[in-house]
Amino acid sequence: MHNAYPVTLTDVPDYDSATHRAMQRVQLINNIWTQTWTVEEISYSRACSNIRGRRNVELSNSDWTQFTDSPLSSEKKSEWSQYRANLRSIPEQEEFPYNVNWPTKPE
Repeated sequence: MHNAYPVTLTDVPDYDSATHRAMQRVQLINNIWTQTWTVEEISYSRACSNIRGRRNVELSNSDWTQFTDSPLSSEKKSEWSQYRANLRSIPEQEEFPYNVNWPTKPE
């Protein structure tokens, strides 16, 4: 016969998978087996690579805004240009890569 015990499941905590990982385990808490979570930073180099990758996708997705034949007004082009400059400066942020302040995409 197997010794099997019910486990109380819990929600996975919110975390950024580009910079952290969630690890689960089961602990006996108040005589109830309970799933618990620990969130840890991933390596600095992996986090940098992940955030730069995410940033590069955003830059790629907004390339069209800077083309000469873009349908945007010069004012909107300028807003997108500033957004793209802010994306490129993300690695210069003080808490990069673990706490990134992402710029707001123009509408």
